[in-house]
Amino acid sequence: MLITDGPSDTFMDVIKHYNHPHMPVRIFTYLIGTDKSGGKTVYRMACENKVGFFVQIINAEEARKKVVE
Repeated sequence: MLITDGPSDTFMDVIKHYNHPHMPVRIFTYLIGTDKSGGKTVYRMACENKVGFFVQIINAEEARKKVVE
């Protein structure tokens, strides 16, 4: 699970290091805040690896709802 306010420049290197054909990485991402600049990258990070999950959370109330889902 990744909770972030924006993506790191080296995230693909980390994913490649741990993502193996016999044991693929499943990534759940929660982008915190209203800034949408990193949204596409964080979405790719989750959804291009096995069956990942992405959601953007704007406020604390929404966080409670999304984590339970």
